[in-house]
Amino acid sequence: MGTGPEGGGCPRRGPGGARRAGKPWRVVARTDPHAAVTRCALVDGTSGAESAEFTGWYGDWTDKSFDRLIGGNVRLPRGFPDDGQVMTENFGTAAARCDGESAHWEASSHPDSAGRHLAGRELRPLLVAFARDQAERRGCSRPALPGQRIFPNGR
Repeated sequence: MGTGPEGGGCPRRGPGGARRAGKPWRVVARTDPHAAVTRCALVDGTSGAESAEFTGWYGDWTDKSFDRLIGGNVRLPRGFPDDGQVMTENFGTAAARCDGESAHWEASSHPDSAGRHLAGRELRPLLVAFARDQAERRGCSRPALPGQRIFPNGR
């Protein structure tokens, strides 16, 4: 899974390789890759639809906001650790420390008007590649990544 500076650290390739239905994926950087909140999208080369979105949040100020984001998107079992990373059918998280402060990464893929989206098992490796790349670029600790378990979506 490659990433590149031209995509702001976003995955360059979609799940299963560089092509889907014969057309390459496109990466669209929505923010500067060095901003406190970064955002980019993976666009399906066939339909032109956004297939996944990736965000990075940097600084201790992000902790409470990110906890709320997880709480609104994932139904966690009782006793799940507060700092655990999660994966659902359309949302996943990863985290690390960068220069002594928090770093959080999120990937999401929600159904388009035709009901198409990347499933959690396809989205997870893209999130892992994004988090590892961002951690390396920013000199962060080794990222905490979601496990293989797919949790139920929230509300």
